[in-house]
Amino acid sequence: MRVFRAIAAAVAVLSVTAAGAGAQSFAGGDISTARAGFGLSLALGENELLVGEPNNSSRPGEIHIFRPGPSGWERAGGLTAPDAEPSDGFGQKLFLSGNTLFVGVPSAEGNRGTVHVFERAGDGWSHSGELTGDDLEGVNRFGTAIAATGEFAFVSAPVQNQAAGAVYVFRRSAAGWTQAGKLTTDSAAVQPLFGNALAAADGTLFVSAPGVNENRGQVTIFSQDAATGEWTSAGMLPTPEVDANSRFGWAMTHADGTLIVSAPAANDETGAAYAFRQSDGAWTQQAQLSPPSPAPNTVFGIQLASDG
Repeated sequence: MRVFRAIAAAVAVLSVTAAGAGAQSFAGGDISTARAGFGLSLALGENELLVGEPNNSSRPGEIHIFRPGPSGWERAGGLTAPDAEPSDGFGQKLFLSGNTLFVGVPSAEGNRGTVHVFERAGDGWSHSGELTGDDLEGVNRFGTAIAATGEFAFVSAPVQNQAAGAVYVFRRSAAGWTQAGKLTTDSAAVQPLFGNALAAADGTLFVSAPGVNENRGQVTIFSQDAATGEWTSAGMLPTPEVDANSRFGWAMTHADGTLIVSAPAANDETGAAYAFRQSDGAWTQQAQLSPPSPAPNTVFGIQLASDG
């Protein structure tokens, strides 16, 4: 499991240790040795690509905005944190929901973590606030995963309470975002990493815990009570027959009724991803996705994206 452990460790400490500077090129031909970590996070909107560059040792983290131009994608500006400073890790995680952009900085304040919120008006973005849990203390990595559906946003802190993990629920009102709840796991596993990945849609929230059951992993389903707006557990997603240390639930994505969950350390880190759909109220596995050329240490599924 050497390769996956190295990647998992890198994901956990990527923002703590500044990456070495190296040349990075992007649309428009500009090249800079200062763009450390360029492309670590991405968010694609309508006619707009947002590219995070959080690991800069000489200047603040930045989100680069690219839009289609006469000769291809062109840089159209950038975003930084209101309190920007060198090596601040801004842009480690991006989640775009309509005209709202959530920027997770899990390494902020000694790995306590925070999430910045930006709103789009026309062609511009403006900072509208910051999300934080009401009981965050010490190392939490708050902002590791972000999801949103309707008026709700969800932010994970997977290493809270000795890596038991938690997910904070926020609700938007005319006054802004306020915390509306907190979801935790009752798993007895050591370091379940509850909240390592999130996916949400249509009153349903999926929360992974890839450290459960000897790192086989599992995904908990939460549903929203239409009357109270509260989110409660609605059971577990069926876990495929995977070996120990497969890390099912390391990444997830949902689109148009299909949930895809990866297990990048399965089969000697060859990796696999599984597609689920709901039928008659139950989620069932519909397909298994594998790399075209299976081989150990491929870690297929370390990241996922979907559209339609």
